[in-house]
Amino acid sequence: MCHKNGDADCSFAKAGLGSCSLGYRVPYIFAAAEWMLRHPDFVKESETMTDDEVRDALMEIKGVGIKVASCVMLFGLQRMNAFPVDVWVNRAIKKAFRDESEIMNYSPNAGLIQQYIFFYEKNHPNR
Repeated sequence: MCHKNGDADCSFAKAGLGSCSLGYRVPYIFAAAEWMLRHPDFVKESETMTDDEVRDALMEIKGVGIKVASCVMLFGLQRMNAFPVDVWVNRAIKKAFRDESEIMNYSPNAGLIQQYIFFYEKNHPNR
């Protein structure tokens, strides 16, 4: 039996895929892993790619859309201009900006601004 307390007997190999509670995500996890195996040097290669090229490459992975690709770029690849838009950020944009293109006024640190927008909107949704 696998306990969730970090004991040595709790391993993926012993517990199996079903213990991970991934549900419908399983094919997407496998697709991402297979993509990374085919692109083992992607992180290094991405250093010479434009943001658009990196985003397009990530979106080749089954299930990865623009939001997830932007999150990977911002949080995983330190692409500070990546601007993930989720429901919270979308609400804030509709309240505070004429349109989403105004966000690019914050380039090259739009991703950092996105974090402030997200935090504020999540903590002050009724402003």
